[in-house]
Amino acid sequence: MMNKRIIACIALILVCFVLYSAAAESETGSYPSLRFLRASPNDDARTLLEIPKGSKLIVTPVAGTDYASTTYNGISGYVKHLKWQAGEWDETAKPQIPTPLYYLVMNKATHTLTIYAANESGGRTDEIVRVITTAIGKRTTPTPSGTFKLTTREEWHFFGKSYAPFAIEYTNGKYLHGPLYRRKDVTSFIASHEEDIGDDATGGCLRMRYIDIKWIYENCTEGTVLEIR
Repeated sequence: MMNKRIIACIALILVCFVLYSAAAESETGSYPSLRFLRASPNDDARTLLEIPKGSKLIVTPVAGTDYASTTYNGISGYVKHLKWQAGEWDETAKPQIPTPLYYLVMNKATHTLTIYAANESGGRTDEIVRVITTAIGKRTTPTPSGTFKLTTREEWHFFGKSYAPFAIEYTNGKYLHGPLYRRKDVTSFIASHEEDIGDDATGGCLRMRYIDIKWIYENCTEGTVLEIR
């Protein structure tokens, strides 16, 4: 009987030690770049979602890997970890962003977004991969012209009264995104906002069909060039 009590006490002490050690290793901060939340701590694991750069995270490094466990939007998984120093993630450990595979050209006059294959430096080639019809900004809230790069992204972005799927920011407060929904739920579709695609109807964003923006979200990485004419 005594031996069982001793064993139970030792087991409890070990559990507490493990929990304390894990807690002691946890770090809080904002990563300087996009993170991929994966199902397990390795590069080949399934991607659960993308965490926009600047998101505040509590992470616990996983021993023997360059990953850390974390939870984002209620989903637990693993992110590629950067060293924590003086309240900021160490930029020197930042992984290289791969060269984009595509180059985007938006023609406002024809309301078409043409996706070209990119060359080795991320520049445009003549190979057209996809042509997408979009809605652009209204006369009072025009879509800006210029050359931009895709930055942060959200699976759902809230625009004050409605939600847009697969929102990718290309300049301050302007996004590529899908048609609008009343909730974060594809059954709450607002049909009129898809009917506007091909017109001047947005606040400066580029709105397109769900299937088209989903393709861009999954294939056009951070740093992809968007040229708007």
